[in-house]
Amino acid sequence: MALVPVQDSGGMREELKRSAGDLGLSGLHLHSNALGKMLDSKEHRDFFELASQMRMPVFIHPTIPYNVSGLTEYRLASTFGLQLDLSLSLLRMIFSGIFERSKGLKVVVSHLGSTLPYISHRLDDEFDAARPNDAKISNRPSEYIRKLYVDTVTKQVAPLEFAVRYFGSDHVLFGSDYPFWNTREHMQAVAESSISAEDKEKIFGTNALGLLRN
Repeated sequence: MALVPVQDSGGMREELKRSAGDLGLSGLHLHSNALGKMLDSKEHRDFFELASQMRMPVFIHPTIPYNVSGLTEYRLASTFGLQLDLSLSLLRMIFSGIFERSKGLKVVVSHLGSTLPYISHRLDDEFDAARPNDAKISNRPSEYIRKLYVDTVTKQVAPLEFAVRYFGSDHVLFGSDYPFWNTREHMQAVAESSISAEDKEKIFGTNALGLLRN
């Protein structure tokens, strides 16, 4: 997967074209913010449109929030802060209309989609009750959340089974967060779950092959 120079909007697009064309790469990797710029920045919006046109899936991994106020103690920046930054950036992508404008965009989110599946009903309720004036979406937030792909970075069976029910087995891909965690423990969580053998096969490889070959 490609890495692009997020500090330079023109360079991002050129490197994406080079990575897909000259190098034959099948996707790209982004963090949830770049020097404080969230993924709904103008530079990212144009970039996502190009990625959609080129059918290049985007894997998004969290990073330390640019504003770490309240997260400096107790290692909260690297535990809760990562999920906060990832969820915030994804929500800004949704509400800014990136997924509505770039309908072919495929996004893979680490950590089972972070907090979004658990708060999607609240997001919908708030959206129905008081739709933000600056929101650029025509559907409820959950409809965009459910179109995301997620990886299985968890050692627990229950969240994994919930993710499969929420996103559908076609949108879940095996992930291990290697080398930071033990890959065997991630594989064991999938193996010990109540997910069907057919869906386990999708998670362990078929889904990724289909996504990265498009």
